[in-house]
Amino acid sequence: MDQVRADRLDEEMEELLGAAGGSERVLERAIERRGPDRVAAEAVAEIAFRCAPPSGCRGDVRVGVTLTHGAAAYGHLFRLSDGAPVKVSEGVPENIEMWLEARLTDVVRELYGPASGRSLGVFRAELLSALRRDAGAAAGSPDAGWEGCRRIAAATNVIVNAVSDRAPALDRLALRHPTDKWGGIHWFTPHYERHLGPLRDQVVRVLEIGIGGYDDLGESGGSLKMWKHFFGRGLIYGVDLFDKSQCDEPRVRTLRGDQNDPAFLRRLGEELGPFDVVIDDGSHINEHMRTSFRELYPYLRNGGYYVIEDLWTSYCPGYGGDETPGRRDQATAVGLVKELVDAVQHEEIPEPGARLRETGRSLLGVHMYHNIVFLEKGVNEQGGVPPWVGRAPFWGEAPD
Repeated sequence: MDQVRADRLDEEMEELLGAAGGSERVLERAIERRGPDRVAAEAVAEIAFRCAPPSGCRGDVRVGVTLTHGAAAYGHLFRLSDGAPVKVSEGVPENIEMWLEARLTDVVRELYGPASGRSLGVFRAELLSALRRDAGAAAGSPDAGWEGCRRIAAATNVIVNAVSDRAPALDRLALRHPTDKWGGIHWFTPHYERHLGPLRDQVVRVLEIGIGGYDDLGESGGSLKMWKHFFGRGLIYGVDLFDKSQCDEPRVRTLRGDQNDPAFLRRLGEELGPFDVVIDDGSHINEHMRTSFRELYPYLRNGGYYVIEDLWTSYCPGYGGDETPGRRDQATAVGLVKELVDAVQHEEIPEPGARLRETGRSLLGVHMYHNIVFLEKGVNEQGGVPPWVGRAPFWGEAPD
């Protein structure tokens, strides 16, 4: 199998994500198992990843961030300037303008734990005397001093908000981490937020087929970053026909393989599943979409969603679709969706067939929108309408 790692990506990280919602003792044990220095480095990288592009800094603002664990202290320098990506380096130099300190366990809980609804109570902050002198307050210029405070407050706000668990809307994340799921051609993010929003605060595994950019490495991975940001407690996997390992980072891993290869997909499910969300944004070839669903749907957990994008190719012969008006072609992705509508009703169909019945038992709903469908998995065995209920209107014959 192409590049599937036997270690299930990083079970220690998954343990840490779960422990962030547990007791202090459970969380400390998870940190010790993973290594406090490694956890601190990953937490700093996560903060930098979540930092919104700064505005109002006017120049280069230097903020020291120290995470403590017992007697150990892990310091990093955050450099922020308007409109530029946040830069982070190890160590805290003397010439910083703001210093933030927090316990490693508190930061991990805020980053990876269930939403607490707070943004204060984690950091101890100190506005350094060097700032007040350089800002001009000592020279009798209070306006300059306040101006210095404002630009440093703008920079500090970026970091504190990145640690707090107030989650941005998905359409904003789609613009920040460029992906075609919102704006221009597709308008998928409101549908994703409606269905996947309840999973956002859970420890989840998300698999997306198709990383983007084809063989152009510079345009890859925006969607994976969007999901990493949206699912703050999630592990994100991406599959692509091309090597996209340059997109790998904490909580994001890529795998190389063919979505039309049943053996690859089954090994993927066995080693990395079960998944909470599977998204097919791959080749858009109808045969490939049907193969991926057939092989990966069994590795989706109850309560999860299987999502198929770009259903428009069902009507494109170049993708194996059918443009004949009114034809219900079973070989397309839309044809698959139509079959699944019947599968949801398997208990009401006199002879549903083994495949229809088997799929229907675990298919709770088919949520269809323009060019995208959400297939909701769960137990769908309520017994159906009992046989003693008549199959014709009690007031007479059904109309012709």
